[in-house]
Amino acid sequence: MPTTRPTTPREARDSLLAGNRRFLADEPIGPNRGLDRMAALARGQEPWATILGCADSRVPLEILFDAGFGDIFVVRVAGNVASSETVASIEYSVEVLGTPLVVVLGHTGCGAVQAAVDNGRTPGRIPALLRQIRVALPSAPVAIDEAVEANVRHQIQALLDDSPNLRDACDEGRILLVGAVVDTGTGEVRIVDERSSSEG
Repeated sequence: MPTTRPTTPREARDSLLAGNRRFLADEPIGPNRGLDRMAALARGQEPWATILGCADSRVPLEILFDAGFGDIFVVRVAGNVASSETVASIEYSVEVLGTPLVVVLGHTGCGAVQAAVDNGRTPGRIPALLRQIRVALPSAPVAIDEAVEANVRHQIQALLDDSPNLRDACDEGRILLVGAVVDTGTGEVRIVDERSSSEG
């Protein structure tokens, strides 16, 4: 079942949250998931939301938001960190594809955040990833889910600090930048931060 593409930042946010409510009510409509939709997208894409989410297998974004092919431009990395590569991907989605909504989505019980809190030894290149989370953490010890929220807020600020393009898009009201956390036990998405200079 195709759905209409939201055009304003707040329409996109509301559509995303409406999809999550359908998922929570066990009443998904499964939009834009047919082969005809996939074939149509071979000519190009116009996603209406961009999500920087964690790579955790328990948070499949199109399912959580009852979305389909071509609806969400998804960037996933452990700890939903705003690295150079993820920032560049988000810049592409905003500047080239024109998505009006950017969401940084953390989740409860995040293993990457927990590892950053624990500050123990980790193999390979994991320490480089954890450094990008550790700078977000309060100096005083906090519960894991408080650390998850702190990390989401930090990564939003990192997007604005590291990307003049995204900062301008936010200042001009072309995008709404939202921080949210999904409860891995229930699937409910809760907004914890929101930034835009426009009421559009």
